[in-house]
Amino acid sequence: MIREGILSFTSEERQALILNALKIIFFTSLLSLSALIRIPLPFTPVPFTLQVFIVALSVLYLGRLSTVSTALYLLIGAVGIPVFSGGTGGLAHLAGPTGGYLYGFVVGAFIGGLISERGGIIYKTLSLIIALLIIYLCGCFHLILIYRAVLKTAITLGAVPFVVADLVKIAMSLGIYRTIGKIM
Repeated sequence: MIREGILSFTSEERQALILNALKIIFFTSLLSLSALIRIPLPFTPVPFTLQVFIVALSVLYLGRLSTVSTALYLLIGAVGIPVFSGGTGGLAHLAGPTGGYLYGFVVGAFIGGLISERGGIIYKTLSLIIALLIIYLCGCFHLILIYRAVLKTAITLGAVPFVVADLVKIAMSLGIYRTIGKIM
């Protein structure tokens, strides 16, 4: 049944399907690699990584398909493959201090991707800012849940230290997208 469905696609549809699958695999791989660069900060349980940069690029290049890329990343890590920050994996990591940010990658990628698909640099910029806010919201909410932190503490530990660096990552991803263009 599935085979008949795929075979009934036109050549262009099959080509688009394969290209999208390759893009998803590419950005899932980049997200996995970006987590290996981890800088622990002494004042927060959340480390500095390049993951927001890769999520931003995936939103720009994949649109709503970035949801699949980030969800696949979470699934790969959840089954124990060491793709999370610092080369860790497993369900316990999703329950740890960075778990909310990981979930936020998926939600942020979906909402950001939908907005990004509207086209134009203003929508693309807005999509990344909204995606970042969603990632922070999920991350801080998770910190409140697991540490029983008050909102102010969660924001102080889980968002404030990263705002400037994450805005730079967003600017860099927009610069790459505008310079290289939509090559994918």
